[in-house]
Amino acid sequence: MSRLKETLKSTDAAFFTLALALCVDQLLLGRFAAVSFFDTIEIHFPHYQTLGRLLFENGLFSWYPNVCGGVPAFAGQHPPYALPSLLASFLPLWTLSLIWNLLRVVVSGYGMYRLLTDFLGVDRRVAVLGGLFFCLAWQVSLVLFVLTYAFPLFCVWTFELARGGLDPRGRWLRAAGLLLLSFISYPVLTLPYSPMLHLLLVLLFRRDDPFLRRHVALVFLVWTAYVLLFVPNILSLYQYIPFIHRIYPIHFEGVLPALAQLGRLLAGSLAGNDYLPILIVALPCLVSTRRLRIALALMLAPILIFCIFTPEAQVRHFFQGSFLLKMDLSNARTYASITLVLGFFLALDEMRRRSAFPKAPWLVLAAAAVALGGGSADKVLLRLFPLGAYLAGLAVLLPEGRGLAGRLSAGARWTLLAFFLAGWAMMARQDYMGNTMSVPYAKVFDNHPELTAIAREQDKAPFRVACVDVHPFVAMSHGLETFGQKGPVFNRNYKHYAKAVLLPQLERYDQVEWFDSFWHYIFFSRTENRGPYIDSITLTPSQPRTVDDYSLPLLLAMNVRYILSTSPVLGLQAHADLHQFSPGRGLPIAPAGGRLDREYALPLHIYRLTDAFERGYLAGAAVVLDSDEAVFDVLTVQTLDSMRDTVFLSRQDPALRQGLALPGGAQTGAASPGGIALKSATPDRLVFEGSVARPCLLVVTNNHHPGWTATVNGHPAPVLRANIAFQAVPLADPGPVRVELTFRSPLVWWSHAATGLGILLLLGLGFARSGGPGGAAAAARLCPAPGLGAPAPRWRTLAGGALAAAFWAGTFYLFVYTRDGGRTSRQLLYLLLTTPLLGLALGLWLQGLRGLCPGDPAASGAAVSAPSGSGDESGGENSVEARR
Repeated sequence: MSRLKETLKSTDAAFFTLALALCVDQLLLGRFAAVSFFDTIEIHFPHYQTLGRLLFENGLFSWYPNVCGGVPAFAGQHPPYALPSLLASFLPLWTLSLIWNLLRVVVSGYGMYRLLTDFLGVDRRVAVLGGLFFCLAWQVSLVLFVLTYAFPLFCVWTFELARGGLDPRGRWLRAAGLLLLSFISYPVLTLPYSPMLHLLLVLLFRRDDPFLRRHVALVFLVWTAYVLLFVPNILSLYQYIPFIHRIYPIHFEGVLPALAQLGRLLAGSLAGNDYLPILIVALPCLVSTRRLRIALALMLAPILIFCIFTPEAQVRHFFQGSFLLKMDLSNARTYASITLVLGFFLALDEMRRRSAFPKAPWLVLAAAAVALGGGSADKVLLRLFPLGAYLAGLAVLLPEGRGLAGRLSAGARWTLLAFFLAGWAMMARQDYMGNTMSVPYAKVFDNHPELTAIAREQDKAPFRVACVDVHPFVAMSHGLETFGQKGPVFNRNYKHYAKAVLLPQLERYDQVEWFDSFWHYIFFSRTENRGPYIDSITLTPSQPRTVDDYSLPLLLAMNVRYILSTSPVLGLQAHADLHQFSPGRGLPIAPAGGRLDREYALPLHIYRLTDAFERGYLAGAAVVLDSDEAVFDVLTVQTLDSMRDTVFLSRQDPALRQGLALPGGAQTGAASPGGIALKSATPDRLVFEGSVARPCLLVVTNNHHPGWTATVNGHPAPVLRANIAFQAVPLADPGPVRVELTFRSPLVWWSHAATGLGILLLLGLGFARSGGPGGAAAAARLCPAPGLGAPAPRWRTLAGGALAAAFWAGTFYLFVYTRDGGRTSRQLLYLLLTTPLLGLALGLWLQGLRGLCPGDPAASGAAVSAPSGSGDESGGENSVEARR
């Protein structure tokens, strides 16, 4: 019982209850809660579900058919057997999302707290504020950046293993934790940044540790094991580079203009950063010691890297042709959240030690940055609230009667801290959810029984679904293959064919140029919306959609059987044998047709096309053209009959060798070449059986890739690239035929030995024994959660949270909700009803935090010695012993 009470009073429990507070609406409403679908859910969650299902049905596979014609299964941001894929095979996607959101808050807040206090020697009260800031910043960010928000905890566990003094249970828990964080992370978002930042932190802030060599060696060992874990992904992505759709255009005007533009980009990034006011008030302290100047350099480094590699930067010209351009190094800006919080709270700890509040001129400059840099009222508040929380947190830690902050009573300081923190959390939530496709889970998942029935039909014979003015993840969440989707990697030939389908929409040269260079998504009807950050799952077209917006013969030829649309498509019913309207399920307790009901319902028109081609069909003739562009030009003028009779090949296909016998040009009135049907289909193997009357080709509308091989009646046969993107197998002899198409990637399969080695290396850390300071008991004990300065009078923090909730609700209702008048599809009513709960929950959490560890706040210093390798001019005064 005493152990349980100690656990409940620990900092671990404090950050867990914080996660409950920040996810309060999701916990209360479940699948009816609204979340931002941007990037993580719209790209990855439907694939988690499909990958998990395919894995349990077929075992480990090498080809994944559900990404725009298919891609190698490991040429993505995670392997098919990633932990989220396994969980999504039996958990509802909204439950998986809720668990991940809770994990993000706990891991980010607790990890930053431990990094500040254990690794950097910051006072524990300051570290709690730093952890709180970090998880508030990440509560409205993408959960897929796992080893960005989990990076602090990753560093701390590595540090503890290097320092030693852990009992066997402690070593095993940390080794297993490193493995778990690694397995749910995305290597392409991690490897360009995390290993280098980890090593820099060790060398810059812990270089005088007696176990430094062991620590550096362990950093190399851990990241080597991480690379080994994902060798199949890394190898498969490298092999797939020649086939990806991305191009990297660079507009270069010269060296001096490029450098001048870089300066403007850097100035703009700093001026547009919501944390600029905090940087201003912390700047005098950040330049005062060598240790803090190092922190300042680290704070600015991710911003500089982002400015160098952002798509519009001309300095990218200096890296043209290098692999760096393919690494999306602009994502370095996500690591700015780590370095900024580290720098801010190292500075705050120094100000606390000196009992110094920022001087008036710096406060005036910060106020100017708030007032002038925000632009709109909500942007001003997004800068004001974090600045106010930072200064109020410092005021709580300072003695009473000292300076401007010291004149405030303890209750007033706690109230201000709660007000600004709750206000920041609510404004950040409003900004993120209001601008990044905020949707209730129930609006997408299991909202249309008709789509579930279509998915069961697809299980019998594969086909694709095209989505008009509705985001493809609505269909993907039911396991359906879609014409297009959002994602990081597509097959470039598939995109070329999709361009031919969408060509009627690309009326101007700038539209064609945009489609060629834009890589974020391939959508069926969003060519008029060119931004990567789409804020709605539905699109209201400028004019009614018609069947002439697409090349219907090419669409049917690529195995598209259903079209989903938010409104009727003029002329399409003549080509469909079924037109069904699905109103979608609204909110059960809401009046039918009301605004709240409309925020949950998603009306869809469902068309089933009559002449859709099967996944594999016979073409009686082949036409060989000189280039892919020539094939493209010919495809754009084809009819449905000519697409059925003829397949178009390009001499750019290496498999089209000289001397290969192909059937000649199509003849009017020629007899059917025969019949063939798909008998079995798994991700890596397709089997067709039938009978052919004359030489012809089997056309399979899966993406062509060198890993596909074919046999015809047991004999090897070439796999040609047909109609720019797909597959064709020549069938030379009349009679019964059995065609097997198999995808193999032997090198990727063998590379799983490296994955096993990586697992053994990480788990092997649990066996490692090393001496070190602290001892097992001291290292393993639970640290009580610290109080923050003078205890607040009862309910002051709850009052602060309530004031913030009332302030936010009033301003949101007056200036956002009433002015909108229902003109947008954003979840404004949902935000108005649920966001104040966040302010109240955060105020209540702060009230609980200040009561967890009453007593002398000076006794809450870090449990380990401060790092001595920082070169801090303040000398021994900055050590834990001096603080004690």
